[in-house]
Amino acid sequence: MNGWIIAALLSALVFLSLWKIGRLPLIALQAVAAVLCFGLAGYAWQGQPFLKGHPAENIPKNNQQNDPFIQDRWMLFPHYGEDSRALITSDAFIKQGQYAYAVGWLKSEIRRRPKSAMLWTALGDALVQASDGRVVPAAKLSFEQAEKLAPKSAAGPAYFYAVALLGEGHLDQTLVIWHHLLDEAPEKALWRHNIEERMAILERLKNSLSDESH
Repeated sequence: MNGWIIAALLSALVFLSLWKIGRLPLIALQAVAAVLCFGLAGYAWQGQPFLKGHPAENIPKNNQQNDPFIQDRWMLFPHYGEDSRALITSDAFIKQGQYAYAVGWLKSEIRRRPKSAMLWTALGDALVQASDGRVVPAAKLSFEQAEKLAPKSAAGPAYFYAVALLGEGHLDQTLVIWHHLLDEAPEKALWRHNIEERMAILERLKNSLSDESH
């Protein structure tokens, strides 16, 4: 079964069980829905939701730091070139939890190539990771600089800024940004389907919460 379907069914089951059986107050249900949204968002980039289910395998315990920019970069940025090669080093630092080293490395690369939207996006993500998932002002400025430098058709900087906002619980802002990206994107953009599926999961939970509040 598709991973998204499994995750959505389990999340819906938990939410409905707490609503029907637990009789939780609305405030508590809102908190539960927020947690489920955050969990599904995490699954969206840390798991492999587009693959069929399969038995779990033993995974080595080293290098287990997952990062949305590393997971999703393949669908929004080039796989080759000097910038892509530079990110191999910052990826290694982030996977080891050495975020300060990743930030320092990326800043040194940006000094050499200050007009790289890819590097500025990576810096924004690294600053978020270094700040325990918070979109600190320096991270926000990095994402904004990346958006200024990126071609109009490039979705990478805005997409990863929205992911960072989602990590802070800003579901509505994330959906607004992703909706805008889809409105502006070419119909044949390779990443459209991925974002549409992720949005659909988050919007179902948001709508469920809205229905119960009336």
